[in-house]
Amino acid sequence: MALVKVDGADTPFPHIVEGIAVEDVKTGMRVKAVFAKETTNTILDIDHFEPL
Repeated sequence: MALVKVDGADTPFPHIVEGIAVEDVKTGMRVKAVFAKETTNTILDIDHFEPL
């Protein structure tokens, strides 16, 4: 889990980050959203984030 702040947003939100070891996560690192295969029109449409 990490606090992710989307470009243009003022407030970060907690979400899952995959594809990187916890000790390698850094403040300010860029990530991209990976969307769920089936959408529900909720925050769960973003399955997780991964590093760019």
